[in-house]
Amino acid sequence: MSAGKTKIHSRCHTNWLKETFKPALVQNYYVSSTGKTKKLSFYLGGSYYDEGGTFINTSFKRINLRANTTYRLSDRISIVNNINLSGSKTRSADYMNIYYSYVNMPWDNPYDENGNPRSFKEADGIWSKDKINPIQAADNSNLTNLALNVDYDFDLNIKLLDWLTFSSTNRLSVDNGMDKQFYAKNADNLSYYGTGYVSSTSNISYGGITTNLFKFRFDKNDNSLNGLVGAEAQRTNNDYITGSGQGMPEGLSAPSVASSNFAISGAPGHTVMQSFISQLNYNYKGKYFFTGSYRIDQSSAFSPENRTAYFPSLSGAWLLSQENFMKTTKAIDNLKLKASWGKTGMKDIGASKYLGQFAYTTQIDGQVAAVPFQLANPNLTWEQTTQVNVGLEVGLFNRVNLNVNAYNNLTNNLLVYRNLPPSGGFSKQWQNTGSVTNKGIELSMSSTNINTRKVTWTTDFSISFNKNSLTDFGNDTIINANTYGITQIYRDGGSLYTWYAKEYYGVDPQDGSMLWVGEDGNPTHEYQAARKVEYGSPIPKIEGGFSTSFRYADLTLSANCSFVTGNKIYNYFRRYVDNDLQDPQFNTMMPRDDWKLWQQPGDIANHPLPQNARNSFDPSTRYIEDGSYLKIRNISLTYKLHGGIIERLKMKSVNVSLSADNVYTFTRFWGQDPEVSINPLNGLPGYAEFKYPNSKQYVLGVNINF
Repeated sequence: MSAGKTKIHSRCHTNWLKETFKPALVQNYYVSSTGKTKKLSFYLGGSYYDEGGTFINTSFKRINLRANTTYRLSDRISIVNNINLSGSKTRSADYMNIYYSYVNMPWDNPYDENGNPRSFKEADGIWSKDKINPIQAADNSNLTNLALNVDYDFDLNIKLLDWLTFSSTNRLSVDNGMDKQFYAKNADNLSYYGTGYVSSTSNISYGGITTNLFKFRFDKNDNSLNGLVGAEAQRTNNDYITGSGQGMPEGLSAPSVASSNFAISGAPGHTVMQSFISQLNYNYKGKYFFTGSYRIDQSSAFSPENRTAYFPSLSGAWLLSQENFMKTTKAIDNLKLKASWGKTGMKDIGASKYLGQFAYTTQIDGQVAAVPFQLANPNLTWEQTTQVNVGLEVGLFNRVNLNVNAYNNLTNNLLVYRNLPPSGGFSKQWQNTGSVTNKGIELSMSSTNINTRKVTWTTDFSISFNKNSLTDFGNDTIINANTYGITQIYRDGGSLYTWYAKEYYGVDPQDGSMLWVGEDGNPTHEYQAARKVEYGSPIPKIEGGFSTSFRYADLTLSANCSFVTGNKIYNYFRRYVDNDLQDPQFNTMMPRDDWKLWQQPGDIANHPLPQNARNSFDPSTRYIEDGSYLKIRNISLTYKLHGGIIERLKMKSVNVSLSADNVYTFTRFWGQDPEVSINPLNGLPGYAEFKYPNSKQYVLGVNINF
């Protein structure tokens, strides 16, 4: 048996997750130095991060160097130069290898008699579907990303007059990367087994942003007025080229040795944004505060007729605790009323989505031919949100701070990537349609519970309640679906990202078969006759967090948690591992305590008899689950060393810490992780499937200051 390999006998019970996920070491080293003279101050820092992946043959390494200098030419002029260099190397996991780690059958042996990963494609008697060994596949493939990033900042600050200054903040950035994919011809793989595959993608992104502001300030008696006016411009250019091929000789992985199925692609792109910025702040006697701002933005994401948007805002606050009638109230040290109104915008859907686009990916009579792949929408424009907020801040006994905010936000011209009728020849298109209103309350509290020379205990708590509803769709009902038929619906009166699925009824007590709810509201055995219903949204109704820190002398213990509830997640993960043996070549998850399999007539069960489980794993409300969770995100223990050898070594301080990240998740969700993306740019919001799981990390840290 080769070193580091696990040998499992042919009569085995393979725990695929233990074979593919392993503990890994994380290392992070950081060093910095600062200095200062009369005119110059500087900072130099460097770090090295090395994380072994918890999935086999994955890793991430990064090195970072940073230098900052501030030079004062005179009392009125200063220049800041910052440069940041970072390089990284990532070895990623193939999504399908993670997938097979969960679904492969336990009685398939991943290793040969010598303890080496074996190919299931060449083996007999394999039970697992697709006959793929993810361990062998990972050993014979390589998915690598190399990245080099450079950021340079140049800031100029000039005091023109006692009341007027000018600042210019500028950044130039270059991000250069290369993605490499290689699958050996003998690697277990659905698409490339027997031929191999190699691709190399080189991409570069470069650009800059400049912000130039005039800032002024006037103070006279009880009046204070300050503000700014200026402009901002940014541009990002990107370009990439990809080459790929198949037919790889044994032992070679360069693109130049591929012998068939050649493909090449590449395209440049750019985005431009320019803005006018202004803001005015006024306060009287430090008790009455008013702020107004006005911003004009133009983005090349939209057509010239629609790329300009206007964003005004107003806010005010009254610090009651500074009023004479409140100063005798010793219990209240801070009391502030505040209100605001303003507009913001969203444009981040990618470049050129308003244009009709063609792909030059085919030929006619040996000549390049264009194929339409994006339908034009010249009316596409900014998504805009009008925000109204009112709030109250209260400070009590110099120990407790309360913050209460109520909001009502209306978003118009929602940017929706909606499905199109197939008769038109295009599957999806970005459109502005409908509005959504979000109403809610946000509460936060921080407290110093104990504060003595030797003991300190502080806590922070926050919670928010949110409700959203869709309007202005009229008779237009939008149904978006992914490739697996999982759908979400947009309509007047509904909620954003609402699930829309056939309604699951349960298990027939008489024969253990599947039951659905028909159009007439009665149970039916026919999946096709089941009605579709709206079944919750992945947007939480309540979310918040809690943190605490307790110090005794030089020892500090801290922890932080977060929670969400009121959201629904489509757990597509269960379609494979909780499919009632409809596909006997998939592994099956361990049942939950409250699951009951039908066994005889009269059983009230929630899992059907496998023989009568037709359509059980097809899209329905059965797999839409409560996404509530409480996560202990971090617990850390820190000890401060001083005196003795610390002083003799000329050290200012030494802190030793032990921390744990992603400690535990309390949830009824039955999958990898209830915390899923609700960003529509990342796919269907609230959709859970196989992914690289969050890792628990235990970190020993030493921080030394000289």
